[in-house]
Amino acid sequence: MFSDQEYYYAWIYYLLGAAVCIACWWLLTAKLKQAEVRSLLRTVVVVVLLTPWYTTGTSGYLSPAVVITFIEGLFDDNHTFARAGIPLLVAVTASVVLSLAYHCVRWFMRRNASEQPADAS
Repeated sequence: MFSDQEYYYAWIYYLLGAAVCIACWWLLTAKLKQAEVRSLLRTVVVVVLLTPWYTTGTSGYLSPAVVITFIEGLFDDNHTFARAGIPLLVAVTASVVLSLAYHCVRWFMRRNASEQPADAS
């Protein structure tokens, strides 16, 4: 298995690569007109790339959940990908729900602010 130092180096390399992917995705979505869609797409990519999960059931090491899901789905049984896939799906669903709630609250606040008449002092 890995030493602790190799484990930390692996995470540093992964996080640097994920930061590059997130920056590229940020630039690709920058031209979208709708801020809500742009924000939602960015949130999903960040959550997918940065959600960790346990590498094996017995070790305390964490790995990116998307990597575990992909590798277990590719090389193991059809049902083993769910070990990290379900927590990843829950994290993505929670981020989408929170993002939509944020944008709904923001929309209601803007709508209420525009309906209030200006003070005629």
